[in-house]
Amino acid sequence: MTSPRIAIASCDEWKSRAHDDGLLASALKERGAEVSIESWSDGSIDWLAFERVVIRSTWDYHHRVDEFRAWLRLFDAGPRRLLNPAAAVLGNLDKRYLLDLAAQGVAVVPTVRLEPGATEGLAEVAGAQGWEAVVVKPSVSASADGTWRCDATRFADEEERFVTQLREQALLVQPYLKEIEAAGEWSLVFLGGELSHALVKTPASGDFRVQEEHGGDQHVVEPPAGLVGDARELLTATEGKVGDRLTYARVDGVERDGRLLLMELEINEPGLFLELVPEAAGRFADVILS
Repeated sequence: MTSPRIAIASCDEWKSRAHDDGLLASALKERGAEVSIESWSDGSIDWLAFERVVIRSTWDYHHRVDEFRAWLRLFDAGPRRLLNPAAAVLGNLDKRYLLDLAAQGVAVVPTVRLEPGATEGLAEVAGAQGWEAVVVKPSVSASADGTWRCDATRFADEEERFVTQLREQALLVQPYLKEIEAAGEWSLVFLGGELSHALVKTPASGDFRVQEEHGGDQHVVEPPAGLVGDARELLTATEGKVGDRLTYARVDGVERDGRLLLMELEINEPGLFLELVPEAAGRFADVILS
């Protein structure tokens, strides 16, 4: 019996640096797989020669989104090789999916999306919604790149920044969620449709971004059953829409009145915090090989 050939898709900058990728590769090799970590943009790679391609640290995709979409579509015609499935990831690249989920009745952080070149000003958008503090982020982004917070007292001062950014890309404007400072942001990691582990992420003092590269901290915790149920329902709805199973997902949100308020559904290239949960890499490997 031949060993399954599996590629872990990374990017030029991270393919030898992403710790989680190394843990996953080791777990797959322990189970008999032939594994290589490759940059998704490497034109010399025959991606269809692999039995499985697992999207992981492709963390430059938002700077080359059209190229990344073309790469995803390489997997459309063949058998199910890409994990997560191309159709699901293509629908997840632009955070406009939050508006679609809200229309389906999912509890999502209120979101206004503006197309590039829109004429609305920051104060106008926030004022129409009654928001005293907002977070502005690109509609296609990763690792909080291009994301910033602004209070009403500074709307006028930040107008030029907002207009300049909007001239170049679609933007989301959302209310600032005080729960992030008070209780932190939840990340619930699902592997093969089952909850693997959960974390609470907190920002550094004076910041609002919970990513580690911005000084945030993460702690593995046991999540309330209600939040897990809300996340599971969301994943079931998403799988039903794309007609395929999700191999992995990270559901990010805050707890409000005992329910999950979704901030992002991460099914493209989320960090899964495998290094914090010793058994998680093996669990992930088993799901991939199944």
